[in-house]
Parts: sequence; C-alpha cells; structure tokens
Amino acid sequence: MANRHFKRGKKQKGYHEKVFYQKNRKIKIRSLKRKKSIEKAREYVKIFTTEKIKDDEILLLSKGLKYIPSPSTKFAKSSIASDFNEFARKLRCKYHFDKGDIFKRHPFLTKSGYEPELANNAIGTYIFKTTIEIDNITIKKAHDNLTTLERKAISSLKRNEKIVIRKADKNNTTVIWDKTEYINEGLRQLSSATHFMEIAKLNIIETNQKINTIIFEMHRKGVMDEITFKYLSAKRDLKPGRLYLLPKLHKLDPELIERVQQNPTLYKNVRIQGRPIVSLSGTVLERIGKYLDKFMLPAVVKQETHLRDSLEFINIIEKLQVKPDAYLVSFDIKEMYNNMSHVEMIDAVKHAWPTIIKCKHTILLPPLRYILELLKIVLENNEFMFNGKFYKTSTGVPMGNSLSPEITDLRVYEVLNSILRTFQHKQKISSLYRFRDDGFFFIYNEGTDDEIAQFFTC
Repeated sequence: MANRHFKRGKKQKGYHEKVFYQKNRKIKIRSLKRKKSIEKAREYVKIFTTEKIKDDEILLLSKGLKYIPSPSTKFAKSSIASDFNEFARKLRCKYHFDKGDIFKRHPFLTKSGYEPELANNAIGTYIFKTTIEIDNITIKKAHDNLTTLERKAISSLKRNEKIVIRKADKNNTTVIWDKTEYINEGLRQLSSATHFMEIAKLNIIETNQKINTIIFEMHRKGVMDEITFKYLSAKRDLKPGRLYLLPKLHKLDPELIERVQQNPTLYKNVRIQGRPIVSLSGTVLERIGKYLDKFMLPAVVKQETHLRDSLEFINIIEKLQVKPDAYLVSFDIKEMYNNMSHVEMIDAVKHAWPTIIKCKHTILLPPLRYILELLKIVLENNEFMFNGKFYKTSTGVPMGNSLSPEITDLRVYEVLNSILRTFQHKQKISSLYRFRDDGFFFIYNEGTDDEIAQFFTC
C-alpha cells in the first residue's frame, strides 16, 4: 500500500515538473519571439532623440503611419445604419433621376443631400426589411489588431510633446525626430529670404474676396458652369496652410544612422534635412488649385518627355534598344518647386496655352485671362503657419499645392526645349524622359564629356 502511494506521488511529481517545464518553455519562446519582433521593428523605426522610446511604441510605429487600428464596436450598429441610409438615399435618387443615359460625373459635383420621398414598391420593401434586419443584428466583438500595450503606446506617444513623428521622405521608414531639432530645421529653411518671408498678419480674407470676384464674373459671363461655380463659391475656412517637414534620411550615411541608433546622444551632431510640404487642405486656395490643375494636366500628359509613373518608366526601359556606344546621362533639378519664379511659371502657362486649348477637358475651359488671374492669386498668396508664426512664399510653389506638379512640369518642359534648341549635338540625343525633377537620356556616337557638359551649360 505504501509502495503504491510512493509510486503515485512520484508520478504526480513528474507530471508537475513536466507542466512547469512546458510552461517555462512557452514563456522563453514567447520572450524570444518578442525580442526578434522588436529587432525587426527597429529596422523600420529610426530614433533621433534622447527621449526614452518604449519597445511597444517601436512595435506600434513599425506598422507604419497608415496602419489602421481595429475600430471600436461600440458604435458599429449606428455606423452600419447610417451607411445603409445613405445607400438607400442613392437607390431612391437612381430610380427618381435615371433615364438610361450614360452619365459622366462632373469632377466638381458636390453632394446635394437630396432625398426623394418615395421609390417603387420593390425598393421601398427592400429598404424597410433591411432596416429591420440591421436593427436586430448582433454585433460580435471583433479581434483587436493591436495588443493592450500597443493601445497604451498610442496614448503615450500622443502625450509626448518632445518628439515629432514623421514618415521618411523616400521610403516607408518612420522617424522619431526631436521636436527642438525639427523646429530648428524648419526655421533654418524659412530663414531663406529668397524663398520665404515672415508676415505680421494673414491676408486670407482679402485673398478670398479676390477669388470670389473673379469666379462670380466668370459665372456671370458664362465661362464657368453652374456645378463648378457652386464648388468654388462654397463657404471656405479662413485658415492658413500648415508647413511640415519630411526627414530626408536618404541624404545621411547609413553607418551614421546606425551609430545614432546605438547611441541616441549623437543625434545632436546630425543635421537631418527636411522636405518642406505646405498642406493647403481646407484653405481658400485648395479648390482653386484643383480647378486650375484640371486644365494643366492634359497639356503635361501630352509632353513627349513626360513620364506618368514608375510603371510607364519600366515599360519604356524594357523596350529601349541601346547601342554599345551610348552614354546614359541622368539629371536632377535641385529644389525645383522652390527655385522657379512666379513670373516664369505664369509665362510657361501662356506659352502652353495653344496646347491646352487643343486638349479635351472635362469642364468648360475659360479664357486665358481668367486662368492667369487665378494662377497669380494662388502663387502669390501661399500663406502658412509654422511654430506659431505666419509666413508666405516669395518664389516657387510649395509641395502640397494641388497645382505644384503640373505648373512646374510646364516650366521644366519649356526649359528643356530651350536647351535643346541651342545644344549643338542635339542629333546625338535619344530617349529623353523626365518625371518631375528627375530625367535621363542617351547620347550616341561616342559623345564626349565636353558634349555632355555642354548640355548642362546651355
């Protein structure tokens, strides 16, 4: 009997030891996985501050600034009901207005909110029954795509006023930037009297009045359709733009970046250049910029040197037949958006006007006079705020303006044509293409260094 009891005790002891071992093993595996996850996350998060950044904050930021946390299910039912009500409104409108014609949506058509009272019986029954089903639906708790600690990390990062979090300029790396250094970089760029000037007060009200005067006149004279007029004359927020910077990590030595990650105190010895972006979202210039861009874009697309995107670039490269004696020449325009004068850009639109007229437009094309008047207002009244002070651009057009890519494209195309007209070895150039401020071409027949250099000095 005693022997049996001894064996049972020994068996239970072995079982508990096994359970303890397995539990300990799981903890070690989990700890090892977390350590590897943090090491991997640090590849996508670069820290340039002495502020203590927790592991969970790094794990959170490594997901990217566009990562969407799982929404709360608290208001899920009301959100579904609201979305279905909008869908039901569109169904009624479709039945009420549709006559079987092919309808091309106006690019500036805004929601009217009109809701027909009735539709046919089938639509009415469907809406009624679906509304009841939504009301009776049970919302199950969804799986959270963030851990509890990562949820807390969101709050702690929001409260930390000593850092600025930005996406890197040329890749998807997330940068934690010391706020003092971030502000210093912004002020350094704004101190350039050539490109920016500090202003004592904003002139947004006057700018808004100038825009309204022109668009009301255009509508009265019949050179602007009703839908576009409603879009442009809608009440706008009288607020300035907002300047923010994207860190140019690609300008830094990778070894230097790694040394800073190992020793954060070294960040003060590193000056990170920032790409200035002026967000005009919600300002008086936002919609006017989009309106003007509608006329510029078709002319830009027609340029023989224009590249639409990376895919078009790849397609062209794959089809190129390059001779053995060809030199590949690439070029980059330094600070293209900031270095063009307003007069140059306005003149570029004047010179491109014959091409703009020939293009097919989705809205009514007004006379050149109105285009130039509105363009001048947009270029000369880029007012924005940074670090509590107000500024405006003296020259160029900042990135963030809807108009900036196309208006600069027109000017660069004009400059390239001017160079080619005076370049003595033009016949040796082949496959000249450009995307924004970057371009390339091939020069044949044993083009010499002097010939290539001449292209850049024309």
